[in-house]
Amino acid sequence: MKKSLAVMMVMLLVLSGCLGFGGNDEEDVEENTNLGPDTDGDGLLDIYDSDDDDDRWEDIDELNCMSDPLDATDVPLDFDSDWFCDVRDFDDDNDEFPDTDETLCGTDPLDATSVPSDMDNDGLCDSMDDDIDGDGVANDDDFAPENPDKWQGITGCTDSTAFNHDEAAEADDGSCFTLESAEQAVSAALTGLVKMEITSPDTSGFLSSQSILRVTLVHDESNNLSSSTFTLFDGDQEVGTATYTFANNGYVQVELNSEQAGQQVAERYLVSSVYE
Repeated sequence: MKKSLAVMMVMLLVLSGCLGFGGNDEEDVEENTNLGPDTDGDGLLDIYDSDDDDDRWEDIDELNCMSDPLDATDVPLDFDSDWFCDVRDFDDDNDEFPDTDETLCGTDPLDATSVPSDMDNDGLCDSMDDDIDGDGVANDDDFAPENPDKWQGITGCTDSTAFNHDEAAEADDGSCFTLESAEQAVSAALTGLVKMEITSPDTSGFLSSQSILRVTLVHDESNNLSSSTFTLFDGDQEVGTATYTFANNGYVQVELNSEQAGQQVAERYLVSSVYE
């Protein structure tokens, strides 16, 4: 009888919590509520939970990446899925080219297949590299800016229609001379007083051998004329006129008319690109 009473007393004490095995659930809930919510319901209060909305993005990262750490549907943009949000990722498409470089180089920082070209692998994209092939010669001075083994070329006239076309020329040196350029040179370079030297004996008696003549341009200023007329002087003495007619065969027909003796002489000269 005594043993039965003892067992009952122990049970009552246990049920009443007097032995410390029980607690007040309502008080525990109230205490937890005071410490804050558990947004994702994982049993860990938000103040202790590094990922409040359980979206696998740390709360601190979401705050830095401008997404809501309490909304599992609002996650940071991460184009390359490297767990670095785009706003803090210097290489959004993970192609090993920084976004800023891709923007400057004209490629897409959100497309891993769109990367800047860098011929010499110097880390500077070709569009911003003043020496694309890395041969030490600037692109503007390099005959072959995309060939590191060649920077000089054979220079000459590359215009096949020019009188002085050079088939071996790789780079045009600006020396090309055509019928049009000859006409323009005469109408421009000979405006005013110039010198002409007769280098062969004049058998016509029109001019003395090796005379130095002053030539004054007297035709209009149009560069499209097919002929040009000049007044000739021997020293200070006017001796006649010279008419230059440009032919399609590369020669210039020159007619000399003496105003003193009434003589006329016709000569043909091959057009030359050298004017002195």
